[in-house]
This record gives sequence, structure tokens and C-alpha cells, in this order.
Amino acid sequence: TLVLVADPGRMKGSAADQQQAYAFADAAFISENVYLFCASEGLATGVRAMVDRPALARALGLPADRLIVFAQSVGYPKK
Repeated sequence: TLVLVADPGRMKGSAADQQQAYAFADAAFISENVYLFCASEGLATGVRAMVDRPALARALGLPADRLIVFAQSVGYPKK
């Protein structure tokens, strides 16, 4: 499982209200590349936006200012 996390502190020149929109857009671009790779390698993938973000952030030891955008699982398809 890939966990796509944004660091708003690195988004220099972005207004605070735009940072989340940029984070979701960037994560979507990354996710699409994962989908393309998986398709080329015969793997299955799926994005999950329904993630317990506070619990996952604690488990990963993320700083409070990081934004978990979503998780994307990769694996072998069911046969």
C-alpha cells in the first residue's frame, strides 16, 4: 500500500486555501502513473480515500502538519 502524503510547508507561494487543492491534484497525477504502471505489469491497484487519517498518521509517525491525501493498494489480481 502506498500512502500519498503532502507537506504543505513545501508549497511555497501557495495560499493556505490552495494548498489542499494542489496536494490532491498532485496525488491524483501520481496515482494515475501508478495505475498505468500496474496495467503494464499485470497488477491490480485501487485508491482509497476513506482512510482513518489520524490513526494512520500516528502509526507512520507523521508530523502534525502533514496531510494524508489517500492510500493506494497494489497487488496481484484475483484469478
